[in-house]
Amino acid sequence: MDPEPKAISTPSTGDCLYPQANRFRDVRDLGGMWRLKIDWDDQGLSEAWHSQPLSGEILHAPVPAAYNDLFADAKIRDHVGAVYYETELQIPATWKSQSIHLRFDAAAHHATVWLDGKELGKHKGGFLPFAIDLGAHVSAGRAYRLTVRCDNRLDWTCLPAGEHWEEPHPSDPSRTRRRQEIHFDFINDTGLTRPVRLLALPERRITSVSICPRRKSVSLWTVEYSINSNSDPCVTSVRILDPDEKEVIPIESGRNFLALESPRLWKPGDGQVYTLEVALQDELGSTLDTYRQTFGFRTVETLSDSFLINGQEFYFRGFGKHEESATRGRCLDLPMLTKDFSLLKWIGANSIRTSHYPYSEEFMQMADRAGLVVIDEAPAVGFNQFDGTPVYHPDKANEKTLAHHLDVMGDLLARDSHHPSVVMWSVANEAATEQEAARPYFKSVIEGTRQLDPSRPITIVEDRAPSQSLVADMVDVVSINRYFGWYQYCADLDLAEVKLEEDMREWHERFDKPVIMAEYGADTIHGFHSVTEDLFTEEFQIATVSRYHAVFDRLPHVIGEHIWNFADFATKPGIKRIWGNRKGVFTRERHPKSVAHVLRERWSQTPQKIDAHNK
Repeated sequence: MDPEPKAISTPSTGDCLYPQANRFRDVRDLGGMWRLKIDWDDQGLSEAWHSQPLSGEILHAPVPAAYNDLFADAKIRDHVGAVYYETELQIPATWKSQSIHLRFDAAAHHATVWLDGKELGKHKGGFLPFAIDLGAHVSAGRAYRLTVRCDNRLDWTCLPAGEHWEEPHPSDPSRTRRRQEIHFDFINDTGLTRPVRLLALPERRITSVSICPRRKSVSLWTVEYSINSNSDPCVTSVRILDPDEKEVIPIESGRNFLALESPRLWKPGDGQVYTLEVALQDELGSTLDTYRQTFGFRTVETLSDSFLINGQEFYFRGFGKHEESATRGRCLDLPMLTKDFSLLKWIGANSIRTSHYPYSEEFMQMADRAGLVVIDEAPAVGFNQFDGTPVYHPDKANEKTLAHHLDVMGDLLARDSHHPSVVMWSVANEAATEQEAARPYFKSVIEGTRQLDPSRPITIVEDRAPSQSLVADMVDVVSINRYFGWYQYCADLDLAEVKLEEDMREWHERFDKPVIMAEYGADTIHGFHSVTEDLFTEEFQIATVSRYHAVFDRLPHVIGEHIWNFADFATKPGIKRIWGNRKGVFTRERHPKSVAHVLRERWSQTPQKIDAHNK
């Protein structure tokens, strides 16, 4: 059997800018039906499957999509290990003078890429993009065989974390089977889950664009920018387009900045998006490349009991979510994405947390335009075995884990920092923050993130008691997950309400920071009703969230409520899971439960009544 693959991050080509087509750049989407072969016995590497066209038991699978639920086969759904994707890669003859790159928006969780059997690169991490320079490997007008190996095995150096092993097969001890334990409550969907694209770029080109709007006075803003290219000497010219695509004439300009008077602010519910248009020119002034990066003007600030956007108090109302739906699994699904944004607007939500991983670039773009406030979360989930087992030591979350965590934060910030919708970074969810070694670990992550982006607050989502956390003092906002009335004080809502208020008061008293309820709720089966508030009924879900809301409304330091979850979602099997997690306000098919109408009434109040809270 094959040894466990080493997941080595491919050095960035500098061409991970979101793909754009213009007179200098072209994009070909490689989506469609790819050939798929399951590596049941972990033999693909030793038998060099990539060296020739895939043969034997071949399936056909759509890209992008997770492969797990596409087939009527539990073995495929539960497979632990690698699968191989294959398709033909046709290089257009018209791309003769272009630099050709292959971009993966995401590949879960370890990817190896070959072209006609030659390895081009590897990547670790299932939620952020990477690109490969095809360089001398391809010629315009020719076709090639593209093979991608995706492996879903997680260990303690991964985000999210997991453990895997082999054990004797229970029905035949002469055989072994691979097993995996994941310490997070969503299914480990795998494969080419976001688009794969072929890019034609200019030989001399823009490789990165960074934008930092800064407010200098009541009406004066500067747009500081940094533009990198792969060619010197080159000069760049820039111009700013307003949300109506009209050029904005700066009142002042200098090296790497423009000054504007009274731009339209990006606000919750009012996504005013500007564009920085960059042109790269050679020594003679001829244009070599152009790129357009969107951004927005807004400020973010935290006080001990408030979160301010553009100097105005903001109250988060919305959801923890998953980028997931039936059949397709966790992947980019544009029709479902459109539906979800419509439902968010219908229910009156103004914000979401990207639990528990970075969402697609298309999601972030839609959030910018919709004025949807985003807490952008790293895929650092699973750092907790919920039984007191030490997590931060050489056999679990160790120096390699920390190095990868820092790399992921760097890649996440590089991808998403220009989005005005992103108002805060979340570095982890439900980590074991009570353990002594958690403090130096997260100190490194928080300080590293703050150094990369000092303009945004940072949070970590806690499930420990306020007296236990050794990390909460280092973040700007306390985010907590609480299931009083469900997992604790089950069905005793009178006691749950009392304990919840005590808990939320203690967080603020200990740390003097604003508090967001990042998760709360109860599993609910759509269509289950009772004249009394019984577990799993829609009446109990309404009663539970109503008790929480009563507590929130009494506490001025509570700055938001994100119910868990936007929609029901798939999980690993368990006696606490009835065909997945059923805490959704909507079903997995996006039908509303009764609580959706309760939330819509609450969240559709005037901003003064709910956003101003009791302040």
